[in-house]
Parts: sequence; C-alpha cells; structure tokens
Amino acid sequence: MERLDRTLVVLASKAGVSLEGDAYRRIFAAAFRERGLSEREIAGRFLVITDHGSPLHDFARQCGYRIGLTDPYLPGHYGALSAYGLVPAVLAGADADRLLEEAASLVPSLSKDEDNPGLLLGAVIGGCAQQGPGGLARDKVLLREPGGPGALSAWISQLLAVGTGKRGRGVLAFEPPGGRGDFPDVHGVSINPRSAAQDESDTSVWAPLGAQFLLWEYATAVAGWLLGVNPFEAGSTVVQEAEDDAATLLRTVAGGSLTAERPVYVEDDIEVHADFPWPPGAELQTVLGGLVASVPSDGYLAVMTYLSGDFSGRYLAPSLARASGRPVAYGPGPGYPHATGPVHKDGPGNGAFLIITGDPAPGDALAAHPVPGRPYSLAQLQTARALGELRALRARRLPVIRLHLRNPVDGAGRLIEAVRAVAGARRP
Repeated sequence: MERLDRTLVVLASKAGVSLEGDAYRRIFAAAFRERGLSEREIAGRFLVITDHGSPLHDFARQCGYRIGLTDPYLPGHYGALSAYGLVPAVLAGADADRLLEEAASLVPSLSKDEDNPGLLLGAVIGGCAQQGPGGLARDKVLLREPGGPGALSAWISQLLAVGTGKRGRGVLAFEPPGGRGDFPDVHGVSINPRSAAQDESDTSVWAPLGAQFLLWEYATAVAGWLLGVNPFEAGSTVVQEAEDDAATLLRTVAGGSLTAERPVYVEDDIEVHADFPWPPGAELQTVLGGLVASVPSDGYLAVMTYLSGDFSGRYLAPSLARASGRPVAYGPGPGYPHATGPVHKDGPGNGAFLIITGDPAPGDALAAHPVPGRPYSLAQLQTARALGELRALRARRLPVIRLHLRNPVDGAGRLIEAVRAVAGARRP
C-alpha cells in the first residue's frame, strides 16, 4: 500500500461494520502495524461515522477510534448531505460549503404548493410507476448523465430502490446502455443535459450537485407516498439476509470449499450453476437463451458481477437487452445488490438475474490477500457474497443463474461472444 503515512480510514454505518468493512479495517490495521505504528497511533488513523448507541459506536469506543455521531432518526439512504456523505467528501477535497449552499438555495421552492420542483419530480416518478388504465406501469427509470453514467446516477438508483422497493412495488433505475430508450415501461430522465433541444428524455432535471441531492430525496418521498409505501423505511432486512448468509458460509470456509454445489454444465472453463439440469449437448448459448426467455414481459434482467478485474455487466447489457427485449440493469457486487436489493427482492418481483463469479486472475495479489484474523481471503469473501445473494434470490423463486469463470480473462471474452450470439439468434 502506498502513502500509508497520509492515510485515514473512514468507517461509516448506521449499525455495524459490513463484512467488507471488517476485512479492509483488518488489512489496513495490519499494514499500519507493519509500518511500526503503535496500537494507539493505529486507532488515530480510523474515523467512525455512526449513530449514537449503535453497535459500531460501541465497537469504535472499545477500539479507541475517532468518532463522529449522526442523527439516529435519519434513514441511511437519505444521508448524502449528512455526516455520512459530507465527512468523506471533505476529506477527499470536496467543497462541502458549496454543496450545502446549493442545497439551501432549493429549500424555498420546496415549500411551495405550486412550482415545487421536488413535488413535480416525485409526482412524475411515482405517477408513472402506478399502473395505468392500460395495465402498464412505467416503474423503471433510465438515468442519463452528460458523459455517461456517474456516481450521481448510482446514488439516485439506491435512493429510489430503498425508498420505494417494498410491498410488491418499487422504482428501479437503469443506466445506458442497458436501459436504452425504447421500452414502453421505461421513463427517461436526463440529469443536467447539455442541450434541451437535443434531449430526448421524458423528463429533464437541471440543478447543481448539492441541490440534486435534496431534490431527489424530496421526490423519492413523494413517489413513495403515491405508491403507498413508507419511503423512509430502510428495508435493511432483505439486504442483511444475504450478508448474514455469506457470513455463515465464511465461518466454515477453513474446512473446505464455500459450497458443495456442482455445476450442471461446463463449457470452456465457464461453469453454469442452476437449479435444474441442462440436456446433453447443451451449449452456453442455450443456457443464456433460456435465461433471457425467462424475463417477464414487464420485467428486466439484472447482471451482477463479482470479479476482481474490470469486467463489467456494461459489456453485456446491450446484447442482453436486444436478446430479451427488456431493459438490463448491471453493477458490481456486493455494492450494487446492496444498494438496489429492496426493489429486486421486495419490489414487483419481475426480475431475472445473471450472477457472474470467477477465480482470481493470475497475479492478482489483492484478491488473494488473506484477511488478518479471518480464515478467508478477499476472493473468498467476494464469492461468499455472491452465493449469499444467489440464495436470497432463489428463496424468492426468481429466475437466476450463476456463471463462474475459471479463467476470468479468457472467460469474459467467451461470455461476451456467447451473449452476442444469443442476441443475433433472437433478432427479429
């Protein structure tokens, strides 16, 4: 690790430390010890942001870490302008004063009965997500940012998913290219488009970053109210169960493999894990074709990648969208499933899922790094998180297939080719 002499580790959580947070905390603490720091000096290198009285608060006090306390009544998904979001931003060099001033400039308009941008945006998002006279609910949002998907879109996706994903309802946000723009149940939203004349989205939102945070938080509250759900409930149960399952798997990893599940099919070092056997002579293209065919007519396909390299579901999204005729969401695990899990598991229940795992790439020292004081490596932790998510989806009887790349570099290329072949075979 470089620049350890200038490193401060921030742990932010309303409850306890996640499996990943615990792993990186242990790795950084061990690295500090190797540099000769005392335990007291190491404690000074950690800053904890949490609620007063939370398990993490008690743990931080025992360790002697620096502590910053937040409002325990503030939902975590509404914390962008709280200490959860602002403290790391300030440490990274962001201008927090400017962000807060931008948010404050929006406040007067949010108290109006008319010309209220938050009320209008929430009414549009929530109203479209309600089932109309024709039975079609536009409960999917395609977010467009200038220059491509960014951190703001990812944050909005989490806010909408956690705020609305419950009781069989929810709004799921997509990013190009998987969302495309020609699905009748997808509502296009452009964020700060460069030109209104060239913007083809249904809705455009112009505001500086700080105001965007407050605007979308307000709009999510309105959308949730219209959908008949409580937008301030965290929905942590559906997210936590997958992590708890992963923790259970990791406690037994010292005795052998994480799972005894055998692949039902292997092609070119790509393992197919599914709940049903494939007929003799089946090919990977057949497997993927069966998955895209399982996507409901009003549903979507989600690709979750648990890989140490830079391979992303973004590479598969365009072809999978063409093959299924439905929008495709994607993101790396465990971050993406954690952020959007409520809408996948407690929402409309119309998703199909492709989970991609893989062995560590040759020479990938980080993935093979052991977690100090734990019987597993970062790679095993990543795989356990994927298996926990897989089991949570299966428990809800949602269509899900896991592909494991024994050779992640070559396997990624073969997978892209197979997906393109499926798209070509199903093209009208």
